[in-house]
Amino acid sequence: MSQSDSRRFHKMDADHMQATVDTGFFSDLTAKSLLGGAGVENNLNWRYIWYALDRVVREETKADQLQFDMGKWSNDEQVKNPLKVF
Repeated sequence: MSQSDSRRFHKMDADHMQATVDTGFFSDLTAKSLLGGAGVENNLNWRYIWYALDRVVREETKADQLQFDMGKWSNDEQVKNPLKVF
């Protein structure tokens, strides 16, 4: 389960739009009206969703055996809220 982390300008929002691509070509209002939310590509996509998909599909790793490292922000601080595994 991913969690939101609002550090700096590159916050990560753990919500139903977390696995989407950047919808920055729409205004936020338009994206929310037409798509149900504004999407951004961020660390959550790269280090969690797409990383897991790559490992499961390409390397045939079992999803319940994956481990995640959410990394650091640009100011060298660790991402505050790690993933929770159930």
